Amino acid sequence: MVEVVGYELRTAAQQDDVEHRLRTVVAGILGDVRVDPELAQGTDIGGARVVVLLPATADPARVLPGLLMAAANRLAQDNARFRDRLRLRMAIGSGPEELNRLVDSDPLRMAVARYPEADVLVLVSGTVHAEAGRLEPGIGRFRRVVVGDNEFTGVAWLWVGPD
Repeated sequence: MVEVVGYELRTAAQQDDVEHRLRTVVAGILGDVRVDPELAQGTDIGGARVVVLLPATADPARVLPGLLMAAANRLAQDNARFRDRLRLRMAIGSGPEELNRLVDSDPLRMAVARYPEADVLVLVSGTVHAEAGRLEPGIGRFRRVVVGDNEFTGVAWLWVGPD
């Protein structure tokens, strides 16, 4: 799941532009990790939030590093073309409920404020992070955080960009 930071603060015309840019960035990310958008089930675009459910056959050890680097690279390319800088909160997990919980979590929202230089901030569920195993050097550091609400508390991993 990907959400644009500060979307609601933009004018209606700016929001339209942001939605188009977000669709383009997400399509580029999927292409970079060689996931056919037709196989990415449940793609849902609503305002400044995009949900992409990858195929069950997607290997986290291969897809996670590619998703992170593609997101950083695609967003940097987009931001170089426009004056209205986009920043993204992104969640990688299993299913819509977990994705919503992660993208709306306090640790991810606090990271947006703490790392103003970061264009893309990602929370990866503990399960996906464990399934991905040892990640390649140069991808950047993950910070362990606790995500919780009234119904759930668990570990997730925060990524704020490549090294």
